[in-house]
Amino acid sequence: MAQRAIADMSKNTPVDTGALRASWFIAEVVVAGSDLHVTIGNSQSYSSYVEYGHRNWRNNSWVDGYFMMTIGIDRIQQQIPLRFQKAFQNYLKKKGAT
Repeated sequence: MAQRAIADMSKNTPVDTGALRASWFIAEVVVAGSDLHVTIGNSQSYSSYVEYGHRNWRNNSWVDGYFMMTIGIDRIQQQIPLRFQKAFQNYLKKKGAT
């Protein structure tokens, strides 16, 4: 699912040189009890400005953010329960429970 999130974020990342789009990565995967925590990052120092927006000091205007990570994570979080349910149903079917 993290790879799918990165693919979605990459697709929605604006392109100037392509460096920002190519810099998404999985930083860390941590198992905490029954939870799995995945940290996704971008190695470009300006990625947060593109994500959330920033002030353009030259003409004192606001540049809107693209929210490519926020939207990508939201989309994946919506898919997780359905994908889990489908995988669990397949598991039960293989065990003869359904």
